[in-house]
Amino acid sequence: MNRVDLEPLPDADDLAKIGANWELQEFHFIRKMENIVYSCQRNGEKVFLRLTSPLRRSRDEIVAELDWIEFLTGEHIPVARPVKSIRGDLSETVYVRGRQFEACVFREILGEHPTERIFQDGKFLFDLGVLLARMHEASLNYSSSHRRENWYEERGLRHAREAARSSKHTVLRNQLEKSIEWMKNLSKENYGLIHADCGPSNLFIQPDGTISLIDFDDCCYHWFAFDVAFVVYSLALNSCHEKFDVLERQWLENLLSGYRSIRVFSERDEKLIPRFVEFACLRIIFWIEYHENLGTFRDEVLLGVNKIKQWAIKRVLGLS
Repeated sequence: MNRVDLEPLPDADDLAKIGANWELQEFHFIRKMENIVYSCQRNGEKVFLRLTSPLRRSRDEIVAELDWIEFLTGEHIPVARPVKSIRGDLSETVYVRGRQFEACVFREILGEHPTERIFQDGKFLFDLGVLLARMHEASLNYSSSHRRENWYEERGLRHAREAARSSKHTVLRNQLEKSIEWMKNLSKENYGLIHADCGPSNLFIQPDGTISLIDFDDCCYHWFAFDVAFVVYSLALNSCHEKFDVLERQWLENLLSGYRSIRVFSERDEKLIPRFVEFACLRIIFWIEYHENLGTFRDEVLLGVNKIKQWAIKRVLGLS
């Protein structure tokens, strides 16, 4: 089965039917990776339509994601807010050529993604550390009947492990399983609902300098330290950096200076960061392999996806 069968892109008629749930117009394709995303207009306002296949996330998972975003908004965490449909729901079940998707719409955040230079800037990382600490503090006060998965249950990791079982990369497969076993034995202190994907494509710098978060699609219950580690992972990926050395320690120091200005981040948790970065690398290697096997990547992203995979393999195996 190829990607057209699994996750077909909607045509103009499909978009019109889907958009009617929010009175959307003027659709412009943005990307297809974990989700299919379009920019569009709603009553003169730019918004973003996101379509998610059950291959990626269930409706319950998406409802839980949107519930947490609404909670964070109430806690004054700058995030992209979801928009209710004309029926008053944050998510609508829709169909594209017989394939089910969950549709939701988000308001635009004005601003720009951080450039590679800005993403590495000490002041930016300090401010990002502050934002993560505020979000984690809010997470401790969050409870809901809608619940996201724990890290070991989440679909991306399950897909990665499925691909790993039949992969030729046996050394990496063993390292992934060892990382999972190590994490399962960690204390559940400083653990809660996190973003889990704080890379530059999910960050916006607003005109007043405020850093905002988008795309909570990967949110799950995890150690708060993993959110910090994922920033280090993203910094390393963006600059093709292949080992945890003095440069990455400086990135981490800048992040933690901001974080610790809001809440405690222990030395014990700090020591987890390199292993969490390695876990992020192992997860992405086999997540990519899973979707390579299914053929769900669009042609225009294959080169970039392979570059990420090869970088992660080199980093984990220490081939630099």
